[in-house]
Amino acid sequence: MGKRIMAILLASTMAVGMATTAYAVEAPAEAADTASITIAEENPIDVAVDALDKHTYGGIYYDENDVLHIIPVSGYESVVAQSVNAPLTRANQAVVIDNASAKKTVYSMAELEEAQKYLLDNLEELGIIGVGFNGEANALAVYLDDGDESTIMAAIPVKNIIFRDGDVLKFSEKDEAMEPVDNDAIDTAGTARLTVKGGQRCTSASGTYFSTIATSAVYDYGGPNETTGFLTCGHGWSKGDSVYLNGVYLGEIMTRKQSGDADYAFIASSYNSNGYMTNGDRLTGRQDPTTGMSVKCYANVSGIQSGEVLDTDISGRWETAGVAFDFYDLFSTDISTIKGDSGAAFAHGSNIVGIMKGATDDTYQESVGVKIENIANYDVLPSK
Repeated sequence: MGKRIMAILLASTMAVGMATTAYAVEAPAEAADTASITIAEENPIDVAVDALDKHTYGGIYYDENDVLHIIPVSGYESVVAQSVNAPLTRANQAVVIDNASAKKTVYSMAELEEAQKYLLDNLEELGIIGVGFNGEANALAVYLDDGDESTIMAAIPVKNIIFRDGDVLKFSEKDEAMEPVDNDAIDTAGTARLTVKGGQRCTSASGTYFSTIATSAVYDYGGPNETTGFLTCGHGWSKGDSVYLNGVYLGEIMTRKQSGDADYAFIASSYNSNGYMTNGDRLTGRQDPTTGMSVKCYANVSGIQSGEVLDTDISGRWETAGVAFDFYDLFSTDISTIKGDSGAAFAHGSNIVGIMKGATDDTYQESVGVKIENIANYDVLPSK
């Protein structure tokens, strides 16, 4: 589950996945020049799971009824139950400690992580692009390039392995724009008011590039450089780029990252959406994804879709423009998206769990996301 749990969750401006979709329904108008910021509580699910000893459990997942399941290692059932039942009961989260003896093989998270490390240390030799975890199957998810499954199975003691197509992790550096900016509509006087919501399309000044606004956000909350704005993907954008929405100047890329555990850009802006999405939904919290979790993707081009998280904590290596980048702690979903959806918010209920990173093909049968907690670790916090 999540790495570090940030105690501070803000209430301000966030825009996730920039595009107006056919699903758009106007939410109540929000003030454009003000941003009220509040502090939200830590997510009790993430806190409870992060407190578990990795030697005591081997999987975490949600079922179709939104019940959280934890697979304990045999002999640790009562330890796991005592650790999570009380805090999650207080949070009104239904939780089940699965019967470890019913599982054919149970590996602890410590064993899975050790096996993952070996595979990552030998990516090229084994023909692997990335390796993640599947909590429901108590398994490793191995994303193959040209690797041989039997060779990989023989290389590690963990035998619960789900093999997936590695193309979903071959991320693209640039997406082409679908439509130009209407230059005649640019607000040169600075008096126009935008209705900015997550799921809308934001474009470059020339209109040659666009992405999806995820949600409203705050940079350096409580610090000397505190700034309100919006969140989108990092690839394709550069620091200092001007960003437009419906032909009107939205703001400037203040900071971005496209490596490691994050792919995001922060758009400094005085506009405020208070976490509203294009269909009237509102994201007011944040949470780490787990296997099987139901998620909604507020995409620009392909619209609002629902699906579930496939794998978590995916790490590996990809190349773009001849340069290799290492990445870690990503997650995948079964939601199919297309170019221009990058930056779109993935949400579980009213909690944002991440933003879309993308892949290389025109249609991504599985979409890869960046965890929202990782973005928060770089002082870009989603706000409500």
